[in-house]
Amino acid sequence: MKTVIYLDVLLGVNLLIAWCLLRATGGITSSPLRPIRLCTASILAALSTLTLLAPTMSVPLQIFTKLGGAVCIVAVAFPYNGPRMLLRRSLWYFLLNLILAGVVLLAASLYQNGMIETNNLSVYFNISPQVLVFSVLIVWLILKLAEIAFPPPCLNDVPVEMCLEFQDKKILLQAMADTGCHIQDPLTGYKVVLVSLQGAKEQLPTAVAQTATQYFLGKIPTHQNGMRLISCNTAAGKTILPAFSACKLTLKRGKHIAQSGTVTVAITQECFQPGQHPALVGADWLEQLV
Repeated sequence: MKTVIYLDVLLGVNLLIAWCLLRATGGITSSPLRPIRLCTASILAALSTLTLLAPTMSVPLQIFTKLGGAVCIVAVAFPYNGPRMLLRRSLWYFLLNLILAGVVLLAASLYQNGMIETNNLSVYFNISPQVLVFSVLIVWLILKLAEIAFPPPCLNDVPVEMCLEFQDKKILLQAMADTGCHIQDPLTGYKVVLVSLQGAKEQLPTAVAQTATQYFLGKIPTHQNGMRLISCNTAAGKTILPAFSACKLTLKRGKHIAQSGTVTVAITQECFQPGQHPALVGADWLEQLV
């Protein structure tokens, strides 16, 4: 007896599942997710399930298609931060898919005799929504346990040395590492580092420091000096900070070095806790420093 597969149900359910799994992948790997990229990747993941209806491929081609599809979906969902981070996200996304498939298969065998269709390493379970919700809850529990077992790396014990090159001047600062910091310049798309005006005023170019000071005083500077305002979401909420771009960044933590050709530097008024660091770097670079 053949199972009737409804295309709209197949695509709709897998779109929601992919959305949840990509969110989980981002949480596990401390990776930022933008709504547009997340939705696009979820749609791509849903469309990839159509291989279930395609002619049966050879086993090597099935494996290549499945793994390649996972890498492509992750590449669309998350900004590119190097091959190591792409591989890590792809493996977690693939692993979460396997865990969910295993949980659904177990639930289907225990609670109902659902029909199962497989083709090209794609699996279709003809199960009730209650069993699917139960399976998702089980995976959520597994993820919570994984967060406890694999916490974000603690980087506060070893300082991060930051070197910013701007206008033929090198700005050397001790930066605090924050795995929860995900800030991107909405105009240029560059990654953003935060620098305290209070802690780095002596090293910043005089024109930059004066312009930032005027911004914080609520005044409109007569000369922008290459600076502009950008919107940032911080732990304290949404705020607008003066910033400048076209900086070369070098980070060093122990023997590990991370570099970026162009970044945006956002200026804040106060230093960063703990330790009153004059700068802060986020999760976009931390994978290269551990």
